[in-house]
Amino acid sequence: MSEEICHPDGRIEHPDVRREETDVSFRPILFLLIGAAVVAVVIYVGVTLFFYGWRDHETAVKQSPFPLAAMPSTDLPAGPRLDQIDRLAGIEKLNDNERLSAKEVILNSSGPTEEKGFDHIPIERAMKMLENKLPFRDKQPADAWRADGLIDSGEPNSGREFRGRP
Repeated sequence: MSEEICHPDGRIEHPDVRREETDVSFRPILFLLIGAAVVAVVIYVGVTLFFYGWRDHETAVKQSPFPLAAMPSTDLPAGPRLDQIDRLAGIEKLNDNERLSAKEVILNSSGPTEEKGFDHIPIERAMKMLENKLPFRDKQPADAWRADGLIDSGEPNSGREFRGRP
C-alpha cells in the first residue's frame, strides 16, 4: 500500500484510492426534459384549438337556417308571460275548487259540446249504457292459483300480482 501524500495547502491524496467516473451527464437529461415540455405544450395548444374549433362548428351546424326573427326581440318582459297566454286564450283565473266544481257540473249534465254534431250526457247514464258492452275479465276460478302464489299461472301480470296464499 502506498503512503498518503500531504500537500502544502492541506490536501491529502491517497494514490491507491480511485473513484469511478459518472455514467450520466446532466446536459442530455436537461435537453430531454425541455423537449418533452415543449412537445406537451404543443399538444395542449393543439387540443385546445381543436375543441374551440369544434365548438364553433357545432354552433354553426345547430343554428337554424330559418330563424323566426332577424334579431332577438328586446321589448318582451323578462319574466314568464303565462298570465298573458291565459288571458289571450280566454282562461279565467279560478281557484282549483271552482274549476273542479265547474267540470263536475258538466259531467253530471247533458247538452251540446263545443264540437258540432256532438252532445254530452251525464256520466252515470253513460256508464250504465256501456255496462254490458265493454270487455271485462271473468271472475278468477278457484284453481287459478299456482304453487308460488301468482295469479293466472303467470299470465301478462309478469309476477306483479302476488296474492296472499302461496
